Amino acid sequence: MQKQKRILLCILPPAAGILALLLQEQITALAGLFHACDFLRVTGFYCPGCGNTRSVLAMLRLDLFSAIGYNPAPVFGAVIAALAYGELLTWAAEKHRPLVPRTPAFWVTCGVLFALYYICRNFVPGLSLLPAFPWR
Repeated sequence: MQKQKRILLCILPPAAGILALLLQEQITALAGLFHACDFLRVTGFYCPGCGNTRSVLAMLRLDLFSAIGYNPAPVFGAVIAALAYGELLTWAAEKHRPLVPRTPAFWVTCGVLFALYYICRNFVPGLSLLPAFPWR
């Protein structure tokens, strides 16, 4: 039974990814149901979540450069997920190798870099692929 669970755990993530690629049009249609960012509308500044939907849709089109330009967080999350899946495969093969960084320094550094990016993209033209504010 344990071996069957390991095989199932190894098959599910790529199956979900393939399903997302196959359902790309439906997912894109669902993305149209999200409303515009209230923080952006009220303050005139991009919030850390601005561009996430466009970034995920660009990743579904396998356009990673655009995805990073809209918002790098989903791409970073996908890379961490891929590393975690690699760890899962090594665990399933009973030769576990840690691939996801687990040091606090790594995560703090990532948090600081993301915070700096989210601040700078509001003031440095061209840093983000998000459209310019219509009221500026």
